[in-house]
Amino acid sequence: MASDNVKNAAVIIIIVAVLALSYSLVLQPQTPAVFEKGAEVNQETFLSLLSDADKIYIVMDIRNASNSIVSTNILQCGVDFAGSRGLAGRNVSYVSMDDNGCALSINEKGVTDTVPNCIRMLNGAEGISLYIYEGSETKYYTKAAAIGVNGNYQLGTCELR
Repeated sequence: MASDNVKNAAVIIIIVAVLALSYSLVLQPQTPAVFEKGAEVNQETFLSLLSDADKIYIVMDIRNASNSIVSTNILQCGVDFAGSRGLAGRNVSYVSMDDNGCALSINEKGVTDTVPNCIRMLNGAEGISLYIYEGSETKYYTKAAAIGVNGNYQLGTCELR
């Protein structure tokens, strides 16, 4: 009889724990991951931070691209940065994000993940990001340059010398 009470109590505790976990994972709204760029700085300060960085991330975000031309231009900008002389011999990783997820190339290993997980990884990573997205301007921050690219991208424009 006592063992039945213990079993019943254990089942009730497990049910309560599962309900609490379900609430926190499913019912509670999840805050979307936001890329943290740091404080805004001028171009000269950013370039100094970039030159001192041990790790550089080229991030190509085509999630909100308005059409395939813009998507292609964002990706081409990332390729142009990757091939620029200013990044030769540097520790560079590549991240591309679209509506289906995220692909990372870190230390020559390809990994796919969710966009929120990739953004969290970038936010927690040491180093500087070249964050390429659809836009018309470039702004500089302590952790990233937010590089706007649109349908009028000219080949070779994204380059570090």
